[in-house]
Amino acid sequence: MVAFVLAFVVSPAAIALGVIARGQIRRTGESGNGLATAAVVLGSVFTVGGVAAVAVLASVLFKAMPALYPHPGLASPTPTVAAPPPSRSAGDLARDLSGQLTRGGANVRDATCPEDLPAIPGRTVRCTAVFSDGQPVDLLVTVTSVNGESMHYEYRPEARPIAESLLEPRVSELLADQTGSRPLSVRCAGDLPPVIGQEVDCLVSTRGGTVRVAVTTTGTAGGRVSFSIASK
Repeated sequence: MVAFVLAFVVSPAAIALGVIARGQIRRTGESGNGLATAAVVLGSVFTVGGVAAVAVLASVLFKAMPALYPHPGLASPTPTVAAPPPSRSAGDLARDLSGQLTRGGANVRDATCPEDLPAIPGRTVRCTAVFSDGQPVDLLVTVTSVNGESMHYEYRPEARPIAESLLEPRVSELLADQTGSRPLSVRCAGDLPPVIGQEVDCLVSTRGGTVRVAVTTTGTAGGRVSFSIASK
């Protein structure tokens, strides 16, 4: 009876006890041979089934191990994040432009750029240079080529209107150079457009009276607006 119960709990022990019980029954003639035989049979079946189950489970785990715990050498490589392209900082770019303009003979008072210039061919940034007379000029900077860490660019000056506040003292200086006498005051009707042939009227006061003159744009070379003055 004990062997039969153990067949469902500890099957190998059930086999051993069942064999012993059958031998004892044959010697003594006691009853219980059927239970002993059943214990041996069930213990054998459960033992074989348990061994087979363990073998199947071990095979499944063996196959799953590489996926669960990959070897360091076989692990999926970490995706490489592309480094951002090098760029010229706004401050460095402004200093470069100021130096180039100065070497070209311009008297630059200041240069500024609103943002960094990425090293991507075709990218642009609009900077501003201010000359010693206060006249600002736009500089359209464009990246032309990139070679590793080296970036090449070119800039194109674009003229701005001469603001009324800057135009009046420049007209006064030009008249002083032409006539040898500085006017008492100059009042212009607006900004001078950076387009050749465009003009703006100014009232010039002198000791002899007030005259109206036409200030006309004559050139925009290098982004600098030049002009002439004529009486009206």
